[in-house]
Amino acid sequence: MALRLQMKHGVLAERDRLLDSPDTVLVLEPTVGSQARTKGQLYLLVTSMVPGPKAREATRLVAEAIRHEYYYDESAGIRVCIVKAILAANKRLTHARERSGLGTAEGTAPIGVAIAVVRDHELYVATVGPAEAYLSRGARLSTLPDPHRERGLPTPDLEPDVWRGEVAVGDQLVLVSP
Repeated sequence: MALRLQMKHGVLAERDRLLDSPDTVLVLEPTVGSQARTKGQLYLLVTSMVPGPKAREATRLVAEAIRHEYYYDESAGIRVCIVKAILAANKRLTHARERSGLGTAEGTAPIGVAIAVVRDHELYVATVGPAEAYLSRGARLSTLPDPHRERGLPTPDLEPDVWRGEVAVGDQLVLVSP
């Protein structure tokens, strides 16, 4: 019997968000059987340290690039596809940096990414920049941080690290924006 998961997520409604909030949240739970079996459910938080509509545009660009690259890349497993999707979003943001109003100096406005993929009872988590991920299992809280939190997207030397673990009944994963 397959493990059944109940996913609950607290996403603030668009009408309740602050006008200058730069966060973009994507929750994709595929209904197509083959896609659900091979790619799983995608939970994505993209944030910026700079508020405003231009930063929100940049976070949406990154979120859409990750979503598109992750679900349309059938060349490898989940871990490799997550890394490739983040690298593709980094490249796309680098090319659109001036249009997004994030400046041209290195590190002026880091974009953070927290991504989680759940497939059956497997959990894959990656964070880049100022976004964070926490896993609560029983009475323990585990932090799944990026070792270089001070730098976010875009960056020329990005090497995302993907954590893989098992999801058990009662586990809670939280993706956090500063």
